[in-house]
Amino acid sequence: MSSNEDIKKMGQCCCCCYYIPRHQALSETDSFATLTSSTGSNTQKNPLSDTKKSERVWFWVSKADTTEDKKAPPTSESGESTTSQEDAVPAITLTHSPNISPLMDRRRSSFVTPQFPLGTLRPELYPSDDVKSDGKRSKSFSGGSIDEFTETYGSMTFAIRYSKASHRMVVHLQQVSDLPAKGHGDTAYDTVVSACILPDEKFTSESSVVHKTLSPQYDEEIDFPLDMKKSLEKQALRMSVYDAVRRHKYNVVGHVIVPFTQCDFGGHPKTFKKAIKKRSMITQHLGRLMLTLAYLPSNERLSVVILRANGLQGKEKESKELQSLETYVKVSLMVGENKVKSRHTNVSTGASPIFTESLTFVVPSEYISDACLVIQVLQKGHFKRDDTIGRLILGPYMYTDGRNLSHWGRMVSHREATKKWHDLYL
Repeated sequence: MSSNEDIKKMGQCCCCCYYIPRHQALSETDSFATLTSSTGSNTQKNPLSDTKKSERVWFWVSKADTTEDKKAPPTSESGESTTSQEDAVPAITLTHSPNISPLMDRRRSSFVTPQFPLGTLRPELYPSDDVKSDGKRSKSFSGGSIDEFTETYGSMTFAIRYSKASHRMVVHLQQVSDLPAKGHGDTAYDTVVSACILPDEKFTSESSVVHKTLSPQYDEEIDFPLDMKKSLEKQALRMSVYDAVRRHKYNVVGHVIVPFTQCDFGGHPKTFKKAIKKRSMITQHLGRLMLTLAYLPSNERLSVVILRANGLQGKEKESKELQSLETYVKVSLMVGENKVKSRHTNVSTGASPIFTESLTFVVPSEYISDACLVIQVLQKGHFKRDDTIGRLILGPYMYTDGRNLSHWGRMVSHREATKKWHDLYL
């Protein structure tokens, strides 16, 4: 039988690959090539014959891809190639199962069970903060724990003196140290200190503005009229640090609160150095809130996952009424002094409710250094206005306790979702 007749029996080549189906035939104008073994033998068995372990693979080669002096190798009647070693196609060894096409991906012979199945959560990869009995925070990892105190945002040094002649409280503001920077560039800002008397927030006075520094020096005196008829145990001095261009109550850097019971009313000045914190009122423990922050600059998405709350204190003080306490969490995005968007969770019941809801906001990367989140836990009022149980403010300051990253700072710097407990305050 001639070689052309053998080729016709082999089948017509398909147009999408170089594999020759056994049931089609090649045209007389096309040529073919064989893959010979690496031993360099000049003869091979017929590729159409059945083999147990391996067989040769036939490829269709278009005539346009071949030169005139390279023609199809002659074959004998038995189907064996008689082409010399010099004219043969470069040798390539290819071993495969005879029942599987060599151009198809072979399936795995055995299934390997993964170490962590799909959908399995690994708690050791998600650091969380737990509160100890001594008031410290413990950041738990798989390798141990790290103590962490409540977040502070610098310190303030001042002296308080009471003037018996004028019945006025005189505050000598000296300096503010280690304020938190904004953004990755440790951006400084203009600062101003505002002071008032709690709980009425009356007689508000402000210091001068100090420009572009994180440790401003003031050396100024601020005085207030003091009503001695009211109980001193219920009054306190609050001093608040603001960015001079962002003076909204939710944009505060932090507060310092000094109860009047700690002051000396004998006429002698008493010097204080207090940590600056977010708490703005003298309150008891209002509860805690666990949440997760994540920011994706590529999608310009800021995600807040409200997980759960613990130890909420509503107006109902009895345990039976606390079990039926209905609360929800409202999250407001603010850029500068403007409220951009607000979202809230569904209502949950109990003093330790579980929410597990994700709230997403669109924040372009150029605004992230001036944005903040105001998170409030509210008690549902069926026939009256909803009451605020507690709140917390996150952002835009990167650091706390000196150079330690705040929760907001970790979100911006590491771009990873981390969960943390936060104390609620007013």
